[in-house]
Amino acid sequence: MKYLSWIITLPVTVLVLVFVLSNREPVQLDFWPLEMTMTAPLYLMLLLSVLFGFLLGGAAMWVTAGRSRKRARQAAAKLREAEGQIVSLKRELERKKPANDPAGKPGDAARIAPSAAQARLTSAQG
Repeated sequence: MKYLSWIITLPVTVLVLVFVLSNREPVQLDFWPLEMTMTAPLYLMLLLSVLFGFLLGGAAMWVTAGRSRKRARQAAAKLREAEGQIVSLKRELERKKPANDPAGKPGDAARIAPSAAQARLTSAQG
């Protein structure tokens, strides 16, 4: 990945340097409704325009992504709440577990469930 970065960065840097060296003549920028003018090299004007567009686009993306960030914060809050409920329910379960109960093996529930179902069936039939 580091090599890919260099493969892209190096040619772009060379192109920017060639652009800067070939566009050094001064130009005058007139801010029309205002009585302001600015004289600077052409490359500086163009690079500042690109930078301004980049910043404006970044600000627009940040504003439009606000809803997604809000949903992510809400989902994270719900997750923290659910995790807290899980912890409190586990503590409650541990408190309610009888002292002589062995560690609650997974197979115990399977052995208990059929006998309880059979008791219900026999009481319903008789």
